[in-house]
Amino acid sequence: MDSFEVSEQFKLIRMLSFVDRAHRARIEAEAARFGLHRSQHMMLMFLSRHVGENFSQKEIADRFEISPAAVATTLKKLENAGLVGRQTNAEDARFNQIDLTDKGREIVSKTKILFRQIDEEMFKDLTQEEMQNLSATLAKLVQALKKNTPSCCAGEEEGKSFR
Repeated sequence: MDSFEVSEQFKLIRMLSFVDRAHRARIEAEAARFGLHRSQHMMLMFLSRHVGENFSQKEIADRFEISPAAVATTLKKLENAGLVGRQTNAEDARFNQIDLTDKGREIVSKTKILFRQIDEEMFKDLTQEEMQNLSATLAKLVQALKKNTPSCCAGEEEGKSFR
């Protein structure tokens, strides 16, 4: 292959990267309509899936692969926006009970609908068979990468996002 010739694999990787960036940009634009940065929205969605559970900032930081200070900052912004409330756990002061407010639950509900619409729009021209083939192909790519990159995506399940 000529040094200037681009391989099919490279083209496919570029397309996958573009799809990821374009999808993320759409999601971020919708979150911004509610005054949320991507990280704030991701935290809000995480908290909505773990209602009633107690997490230390360190545990949340580990899940998001960010610093505990970044978690504290994000939670403070969500609290100041009236989207979450925090109470110190009576049994262990290192843990906060973080609850979504009514406003926070409303934003979660609205963004879930919007994000589902974006996803439906993205896949609307694919047949069921094309969707199944794409899913099988992507699963193979994930497995190939995981085989040689054991630390990749530690603790994440395929197909599960922070939304």
